[in-house]
Amino acid sequence: MPTGYTIKSLAPAKINYILEIGRKRKDGFHEIKTVFQTVSLFDVLHFKEIQGKVIINSNTDKMGPPEENLVYKAAMMLKRKLTVDKGVEIFIDKKIPVGAGLGGGSSDAACALKGLARLWNLRLDKKTLYEMASFLGADVPFFIEGGIATARGKGDVISNISRGIKPSFSVLLVYPEIHISTKEAYEKWDKEGDGSKGKGIDTFMKAFYKFDTDGMAKSLFNDFESVIIKQHPIIGEIKQKMKELGALGALMSGSGSSVFGIFPDSQTIKDAILKAKFPGKVFELKTI
Repeated sequence: MPTGYTIKSLAPAKINYILEIGRKRKDGFHEIKTVFQTVSLFDVLHFKEIQGKVIINSNTDKMGPPEENLVYKAAMMLKRKLTVDKGVEIFIDKKIPVGAGLGGGSSDAACALKGLARLWNLRLDKKTLYEMASFLGADVPFFIEGGIATARGKGDVISNISRGIKPSFSVLLVYPEIHISTKEAYEKWDKEGDGSKGKGIDTFMKAFYKFDTDGMAKSLFNDFESVIIKQHPIIGEIKQKMKELGALGALMSGSGSSVFGIFPDSQTIKDAILKAKFPGKVFELKTI
C-alpha cells in the first residue's frame, strides 16, 4: 500500500438474522423486513487529500472499474452537492469477500462518507449522512452507525433496536467462494420464489430483548435460501454441518453465498473448524 495516507477507517461486514422479501416496488426495489448485525470482519479504508480529482485504489481487482465503485460515487456526490474543490485518494484494503451477502460495498460507501467528512472538514449532521447514504444504496444507511438494527422499506428505513443491549455472540462465518450478485438473486426470487415464508421479526425481537440466545438462533430466517440453495446446494450443506457441530442456529446471510452460525462459545467454533474442513474462506468472528 502506498504511504502518506492521513486517515484510516474500518468498514465492518454485516449478517442478516432475518430477511423477508415482500412485493416489488415501482422503483424496482423490493419491500423487505430484515434485522442487520455488524460483525468483526472489516475492510480498511485509507484517505489522503490530493488536488481536485478522486482516485480509488485497492488490493483486489474483484470490485470492477473504480468509477462504478460506491466509494467513488460517495466521494463524487460529496464534491458535487457541497461544492468541494479538494480531491482524495482512497485505498481500499479489502478483507470482506465480494458477492458474499456481507454488505462490504455498502459498508465501504458509508465509511467513505464519514471518512471524507473528516478529511475535508465537512459539517454533516446525521440526517444528511443518512440521506446521502440512502441515495447510494439500500443497505448503506445501516452502516452509518452499524450495531444491530431492523430495516424496512427497500432496506433504508432503519431502526436501532439495541436500547442499551449489546449482546456479543460467537459467530462462525464460511464463504464458499461463490459470487452471487444481489441483483441476480432478486431476479431469481422474482422467477422462482413463491412468496415470503417469513416467521416474523417479532419472534426474533422477543427473544432478543430477553437475551435468549437459543430463541434468537431458532428464529433465524432468510427467504433467499429457498431459491439460492437449489442452485448452490453447498450452502445448505454448510448450514447442516454447522448445526451438527454445535451451532445454535445457522443461516445464509443476505443474498448469499456466505453462511454464518451462532455458537455458544469460541472453543466450539474452533472445534467445528477442525472437524468440518469447511470449503472456501472461514472466519471466527464476534458481533459488534
